[in-house]
Amino acid sequence: MTNSINPLLNRINRMPGETIRLPSLGKFYASGELSEDTINGEVNLNPMTMVDEIMMKSPDMLFQGTAIERVFARCSPNIKKPLDLLTSDVDFILTHLRRISFGPHVEIGFTCNNPKCKHEQEVKVPLEYFTNESKEIDLDTFEAKYTIQTKNDGRTVKLKPITFRDFLSIQQINTESLSNPDNLENYVLDSFAAVIQAVDNIVNDSPAHREFIKEWLSQIPRQDAKDIVDAVQGVQDWGPTFKYTVVCGKCNNKNELSTELNPTAFFIQPSSQKTQS
Repeated sequence: MTNSINPLLNRINRMPGETIRLPSLGKFYASGELSEDTINGEVNLNPMTMVDEIMMKSPDMLFQGTAIERVFARCSPNIKKPLDLLTSDVDFILTHLRRISFGPHVEIGFTCNNPKCKHEQEVKVPLEYFTNESKEIDLDTFEAKYTIQTKNDGRTVKLKPITFRDFLSIQQINTESLSNPDNLENYVLDSFAAVIQAVDNIVNDSPAHREFIKEWLSQIPRQDAKDIVDAVQGVQDWGPTFKYTVVCGKCNNKNELSTELNPTAFFIQPSSQKTQS
């Protein structure tokens, strides 16, 4: 190996990327998730390479987080800790990557939900529909919406959206293991702790602090826990929403494609039903 610069890469390195603004506006990133020169959550994205495409088509690599970690780091100089990005930001980036790497549409196969029709067909869904309709975090109401006070012990709880790392951990749980009471309790507490940024001055930024928060969660009354759940549901009103309505070409019935639309499936699903069969 030498330190010489490969002359074949000169033109590739000069190719401009595309700048997008994350729906979180970078609000929750204070631990090096994004590069220091990132302002207001604006990141530069470059098209995926052949190797990136292979990784993104691997269900195992997606499920383990390997594909997201490798591809995001390679496609954006601004993203330093891909798995620590918020899930809504990850969905937003995936949609843009699919668009700038493969084209403006994704072909979705579906079966008409009219029981008298059941016609199998395909539709070209414009990816810009999801990115253009994506909602950014409202900074004016941010503090109020993401902070609650527990009634029992008067603790100040600051909430946060779930990160992709925590999302993967929760999804990777073997459901059969939840028949064990200890496993079930730990699963519930981990899920709660994943959306808590801090309780008073205990910040959820280390394994020790997370254990403090989990222990506290295990002791609070049911009503306080319910208040936290309700508050979390109330702040999930930002980011892209993957709902799209199409009319059946045979019976004109309206079909909601939210089940078929998933940002990771933009890569791992065949582009058509003919390819699949």
